Amino acid sequence: MAPVTGSGLSRRTFVAAGSLAAAGAAVPLLSSCSTSPAAKDASAANARAKLPTYTPVTVVRPDLPGTDAGAMPGYFSYPRNPKPAFATPPLAGIGDVSIIYPTYSAVPPKPSDNAFWQQLDKGAGAKLNITLATGGDYPTKFQTLIAGGDLPDVMGFPVPTPSQPQVMQKLFADLGPYLAGDAAKDFPYLANIQTESWKTTLANGTIYAVPQPRALANHALLARADIIEQLGANPGPKNFQEFLQLMKDVTDAKSSRWAFANVYGMVEHLQMMLGAPNTWDTSGGKFVSTWTDERTKQALGLVRDMIKQGLFHPDAASATAQYTPLRDYFTSGRTVMNSDGYAAWDIYGQQIGYDKVTALVEPKHDGGGDAKHFAGTGSQGLTVIRKGLGEKKTRALLNFLSWLCAPIGTLEHLQRKFGVEGVDYTWKDGRPVATSRGARELVDVQYITDAPTILGPGQKAEVTRQHAWHVRIADNLIRNPAVGHYSDTNSRKGAQLKKITDDAQLDIAFGRRPLSHWDDVVKQWRAAGGDKMAAEYTESAS
Repeated sequence: MAPVTGSGLSRRTFVAAGSLAAAGAAVPLLSSCSTSPAAKDASAANARAKLPTYTPVTVVRPDLPGTDAGAMPGYFSYPRNPKPAFATPPLAGIGDVSIIYPTYSAVPPKPSDNAFWQQLDKGAGAKLNITLATGGDYPTKFQTLIAGGDLPDVMGFPVPTPSQPQVMQKLFADLGPYLAGDAAKDFPYLANIQTESWKTTLANGTIYAVPQPRALANHALLARADIIEQLGANPGPKNFQEFLQLMKDVTDAKSSRWAFANVYGMVEHLQMMLGAPNTWDTSGGKFVSTWTDERTKQALGLVRDMIKQGLFHPDAASATAQYTPLRDYFTSGRTVMNSDGYAAWDIYGQQIGYDKVTALVEPKHDGGGDAKHFAGTGSQGLTVIRKGLGEKKTRALLNFLSWLCAPIGTLEHLQRKFGVEGVDYTWKDGRPVATSRGARELVDVQYITDAPTILGPGQKAEVTRQHAWHVRIADNLIRNPAVGHYSDTNSRKGAQLKKITDDAQLDIAFGRRPLSHWDDVVKQWRAAGGDKMAAEYTESAS
């Protein structure tokens, strides 16, 4: 099943962090930061920087083990009487702590009316003055805060942020002395976060943030197993032609049922089948964008053909990249496949039944095995600590973040995920289940940081099926080589550049422009900043 997040076993975890580039020009503070030569993000220093020594912690042995390649461990049940991992609250004696972070859950009631929040304060040993900002609004909120200079103790850091290395150096604590190498062992549950998840935390040759860890699998090609079986279609295509036939077999416009609806999602899955690079290719020693790769153009042409054949939902042009309609189409059976975050498997399973949901493994276009699967970044976001708080408070805040990362099998994990027993959750079939009050009261602190993600706890068949998919995918992951590197052009113009390629994909897919138009789009993208971005990543990685 999807990672345990929030008050339920299916809390959505796949979200876009958003970019300050979309919020407008950088505020004056950022400009002043960028004038300091000493603040430049030295790629050589980052290359020498030590990440935390990965020190795994297993409190409860999983029913299905994780793998070194990146598959998550799976659990069939939840420990009923977990022991505390901390002898004393991590913030005891520190006083109030101010926190702001983006949330993708409903904003909970205030602490005075919220048993979940009250227990969170008690466990932490301090009054947590938490400000929640909706995920889409957070980059603008962050920019306003750093412009005003009145920063909380702990805050989410949007990625990318213009002048990110300079902003980190000027405003936030250097965490390298506390977390680099074996020093991280002082915070055992931070050291329990895999190395992949720490790569985006580096700037100026040191660690400036704590990640919100996520599995590497990223997007899944989810499918309605029940409909495919009912129609007698092939649930395991071995090449592109078999995949295309599956799409044809499940499509029936008279029954208001189509194969797919998300243009961007299908382009990505076809890129995988065709062997295109994951965002960037560095095989020639320099960063070269996947947009310039002929296999991306080929994938776009294949999507165009699918739409011509009537295999896409008729409202696909407006629904593409919109979570709500795409998920509604899938759960209602109006589409049989959907590209979504791996955690959506759980969301759909709880909505319509786990027996109705599966995930396909993309085959190589011409057959011969599984395609390489695009990996994600290993983290969903970053959390930073305000500079100038002093040794005692900074260390206490890191201990608090470690407390938020206590894994399954600890009392801290149970309480921060589910709240107060009998109020926020009850037990059913060996697992905690949120009450209606618990769902309402949830303070979803996973968006500050969290333990490494897991599968379950859930029914054995459900967890086993998902675990098998993750193991198979993890063995064929292809990383984005830009992860852990910084491009100022991307931080400032990323949204603008993305719009160029997004708009063009829709124009071509729906026949408003010919496929040959993609060549002009690539030229426009490169001139508008794509080439500069590539050069900056190349320099950062050299």
